[in-house]
Amino acid sequence: MLKRLLFLLVSLVAPLGAQEMLFNHVPDPKAKTKVEATALFNRPAPGGFLPVRVTVNNPSEQEGKITISTTSGDSY
Repeated sequence: MLKRLLFLLVSLVAPLGAQEMLFNHVPDPKAKTKVEATALFNRPAPGGFLPVRVTVNNPSEQEGKITISTTSGDSY
């Protein structure tokens, strides 16, 4: 019974650590603007897709512009 409970607990907590920070870019530390990209899983799926969350934080009064482009391929 204890082993089942432990397995259930580990199964619920394990996915929480699966996210992996790809990069955290701070263009100007004084402005506190940052761009983060986080992979939602630590490995691509068998089909080769890797969902990524991009977070842009611009707390300054100045407007900014960001361009995101992606490519795909079958080589590493």
